Amino acid sequence: MIADPFVTPECRMTDPLSTREPLLAEPKIIFVIGMHRSGTSVLAHAINLMGAFVGDDRELVPPDPSINPTGYWERADIVAEHDRFLRSNGFAWATVANFAIEHVDEERRRAHAGALRGIVDGMLHAGSTLVIKDPRLCLLLPVWNEFVEAPAYVVAVRDPRKVAASLMAAFPNSFTTDFLLALWQKYMQSALSALAGKRVLFVSYARMLRDGEAEYRRLRAGLSELGVPGLSAFNEDGLHGLLDGRLDRSKPSPHARLDEDQQRLFDWLLRRCESRGLVDVTDLPAMPSPDSILCELEKVRAACMRNGWNMATRREAAAVQSLMAHTA
Repeated sequence: MIADPFVTPECRMTDPLSTREPLLAEPKIIFVIGMHRSGTSVLAHAINLMGAFVGDDRELVPPDPSINPTGYWERADIVAEHDRFLRSNGFAWATVANFAIEHVDEERRRAHAGALRGIVDGMLHAGSTLVIKDPRLCLLLPVWNEFVEAPAYVVAVRDPRKVAASLMAAFPNSFTTDFLLALWQKYMQSALSALAGKRVLFVSYARMLRDGEAEYRRLRAGLSELGVPGLSAFNEDGLHGLLDGRLDRSKPSPHARLDEDQQRLFDWLLRRCESRGLVDVTDLPAMPSPDSILCELEKVRAACMRNGWNMATRREAAAVQSLMAHTA
């Protein structure tokens, strides 16, 4: 679920502090990680078809007929808590310039971890395997890692130019292509930093749609290798209902170009998707953060809003109201 992108962050944060919650050994948790509009919903749904529990229907963010008609497959309470935490620190899902979780003070991190752990505790009735999905995990995964023991990590990878095109279609006249490409870079760099040194399964969204059966089996085998118990066998009817080539309908703008750093990052991710299974997250491509360009563009957008040039769509406002009503 995407909401509230117009909170303007401070371009500075407090001194780094850390905290550590007691580790949560049960249930086994699968984290589905990836930028907004990267196929995380399809991936979470596919894992749900294997028997992992994401939440009851009433607990999930409801589908959006025009943006995500097959559902987001993410819990409304987790999305709301992630959003609350970002807002309380001066950020939002699309305003993340200079955000770094290690710069958030210890008390706020501990409170956030406690709230998330409370949600997980409420899911324990479902069994031993849970799937947690929200693109904000790219930014907030270190908080989860403080109290979840030995989770399984799955990363969805999609061409960032298509990511940008999909977001621009969802929120017309709200973003520029260059801004969204920088935002993609920020999300993926943050995620990979949190995953450094860990065993991870990278999944190509394009390959999921092009050769769903093979990628589904690769996904199941990778999760089993990561220690996820009790996964069900291939569900042909369910998978065919889930995977549809029309899901990859976003066409990049003719002027969409990755800069050198973004292209290296995307190439690095694609190579991991081509692995037969799990890979160790090492040899990350060295590159500067896109914070400076994000901060500049966020200031421009904030100035537009102050002058009454409201670029947010009614759809986005309705999405915020729907999420708040759903979690009330």
